[in-house]
Order: sequence, then structure tokens, then C-alpha cells
Amino acid sequence: MNPPPLPDIATDGREEIVPPTLATVWQYARASIDDISETRDRRGFRLLQWAPLRPGLGNKPTELSVEHEARLRPAADGSIAALQTFLAEKEGQRIFDAGTDDGLIVRRKKRAPGSQSVDQYWDAGGALSGGWTCRMLTFRRRIRTSKFMTWSADAEHNGVFNLELPPVAFAGTGVIARAEFNWIDSLQSGVLDVARISQTGEGDPRHPLLLAMRALGLPPPGRLQPALEHTTFREKYSLCTSSRSYDEPQELFQLNIDHMTVQSLRTGHVAQHRDIDISAARFVNTQVLSQLIRITSALSEKFGLTPASATKAWWGAAMLNELSGPG
Repeated sequence: MNPPPLPDIATDGREEIVPPTLATVWQYARASIDDISETRDRRGFRLLQWAPLRPGLGNKPTELSVEHEARLRPAADGSIAALQTFLAEKEGQRIFDAGTDDGLIVRRKKRAPGSQSVDQYWDAGGALSGGWTCRMLTFRRRIRTSKFMTWSADAEHNGVFNLELPPVAFAGTGVIARAEFNWIDSLQSGVLDVARISQTGEGDPRHPLLLAMRALGLPPPGRLQPALEHTTFREKYSLCTSSRSYDEPQELFQLNIDHMTVQSLRTGHVAQHRDIDISAARFVNTQVLSQLIRITSALSEKFGLTPASATKAWWGAAMLNELSGPG
């Protein structure tokens, strides 16, 4: 099953590349929240942050970010294995022998064995068909994390939530821009708030779910409930500048090979799939975006990779044959 086409945007030479639909959400959030502030993360990406949704949730702010990355899938059975072999052989060496992007050094990030994360993806009525998953909206709650992950709850009664808006593709390159909200909330009160907002469209105007619905003009989808459990095992690589004796290498891009096991919470069926993500480790202007597109194009051609053209949740549901309705 192939996903529906994503909306396209062409680069236009602006210093920061933010598609209009994502800029609309950004501007709506800024205008709607009194205590909102703009900052940058360690990579230089812009963030909007505001206070936690309720007292007792710690100091981690609620957050909206815009991300740029390539999302690719293997077109043949041997594509991933060939890429793994290639990256292993290139460890400590330039990823490309010649060309504009020559000089990027491959470094594998060593991590302890085990999954990186376990998430529950939610949809209306706990079903993956006909709801937000099909429209490329992703709502999830993190069940288990690792020390490598940015977002984790600091108390057992709190949970980490994420809402990813539909991605926008850059003209068939495999590179997308996407906006996502991240926040911590009480498991008890937070789940009740999500149920109320998704059913009625009413609630705290600072809540990410309500902000997204109002900014995009989305009607209440129906009660969002867990539909899919999603476990990710990740191989992570850095593409860095060359290291000199007096200078630490600078990470410019990150490449992830994700191995995912998904289970339907409706049927109990299990499936596996894999994809590749490539993202910048710095502020994305026109120059960085162009370099990301060149890297993506070169690796796609060499290893038979194609644009994912859909969210990870959509592909998980597709692997489980749950996009067309109950079976």
C-alpha cells in the first residue's frame, strides 16, 4: 500500500525554510499564549516554549519545534544491509570519495544494547483506519525511554506526550519539514484532557492538541485512544568535520537506521519495518538544506532508497493492514 502524496514546497532562498502551513501553527501559538518565549536548542533550531500545563510537572517547558530531515525507506530487501556494510567500512573516513560534500567523516555512535524507545500511538476510538493516522497526524505517549532521549518524565505519575503535524515534502527529494509539540503531563489528568479536547474541541487553550486543532482548523477527531505500540531499535551515525589535533570534530548531520516492531492494540498482530532518517545537527538555512538534499540523493541512488512519503505511524499501520478498516 502506498501513502497519499505529501504537499510539496520548493526552496525559495529564504534564510530559514519553514513551509507556510507550519509557519501558521507557529504564529498561532505565539499569538495565543501570553508566557511563550522563543529560544534555540543545542543544534541552533528555533523553539517556542511555555510553562507546563499544570503545577507539579517539573521545570520542563511545553515546546513546539520545526524539524527538517530526510525520511527514506528501502526499495529492495538488501538496501539496508548494503548501507550498514558501507557505513561500517567508512567508519572514520569520508562518506563520499569526491564531490561537493567531500569531507564528511562517518562516526558510529556507540550505545548500549536494547530499544531506544517504546511508544503508544493514539487514534480516534483506538482504530488506525480513517482517522488521524491516515491524515498524517501523529499523537503518541512515550511508554519507555532511554538515556539518549531528550524527553523523559521525572515522576512515575507523569507522562511524555508528542503531537506531530502532517509533514511537508521538498519537491520529491525525500526531505521533509515537520512541526511537533512535546510536553509532560499528569497521566491521570492529562489523559482526561486529551479525551475531552479530542471529543469536544474544548479545553485549556495552551494545550498543544487544542492549539494544533485550532491553528489548522481541524474538527474534533473523536476520542483519541491507544491504537498501536511501537518499539524502536536505532543505529545512529554522525557525519562530522575531520578532526585535527587541536580541534574537536563538529557534527554536521545525523543518520539513523531505525528497526521498528509494531503491535496493533486492537488485534494483537505484530509486524516489523525499517527506515532511514538523515537530519542536520545545526540551524537549517538554504545552504544546509541544499547539502542535506545532496546527501540524501547520493545515498538514495547508491542504495536504492525511496522517500518514505508518510509518518512512521502510517507505515506501522500499513504493515499491520489496518488502514482500510477493521478486518
